Amino acid sequence: MSEQDEVNSTESGWMQEGGPFLESEPHAPNAASRQRRSDRRRDRPFNLDRLVWALALMWAGMVLLAARLGLLDGLTPETFDPAWALPFARGAWSLIFLGVGLLVGIEILVRLLVPVYRRNVLGYVILVIVFISLGLSITDLIWPLILIVIGVTLLWRQRART
Repeated sequence: MSEQDEVNSTESGWMQEGGPFLESEPHAPNAASRQRRSDRRRDRPFNLDRLVWALALMWAGMVLLAARLGLLDGLTPETFDPAWALPFARGAWSLIFLGVGLLVGIEILVRLLVPVYRRNVLGYVILVIVFISLGLSITDLIWPLILIVIGVTLLWRQRART
C-alpha cells in the first residue's frame, strides 16, 4: 500500500479505530434494529427460550442420573397400565425426549397466550413433533406430521391476511 493510499484510507475513516463503521455514523449497520431488539428484551420479564432449554438440560440430567443409579429399573411395562407403559419401556432417552417435548409444548402455549412472548411457533411445533415421536419411538410418523403442520400453518397465514 502506497503512502498516498494510506493517507486516503485514513482520511475516509476506513482505518480508524473501531473498524470501517463507527457507532456515531448514520450508516452503521443494524443500529436501529439492535435498539428495537434491546427494547423488546427489556419488556419481557425473562428469556423464555433460555428458561425452557435450561429446564430441558436439567430434566435430561435428572433422568440420566436416575437411570445410572438404577431408579428407573423398577419402571417396567408390567408396573403400568399398557397405555402408559410404552415410554417407560424404551429407557432413559425416551423419557428425556418426552420431557423435552412437553417443555417445548408448554413454551408454545405460553407464546400463544402471553402477548409479551408472542411470536411464530411453527419451529417449536415441529420440535415437539420430533421429540415426542422420538420419545414414543414412532419415527415413521415424523415427516408426515411435519408436512401437515406446515400446510396448516400456510393456510392459517393465508386466512389471516384476507
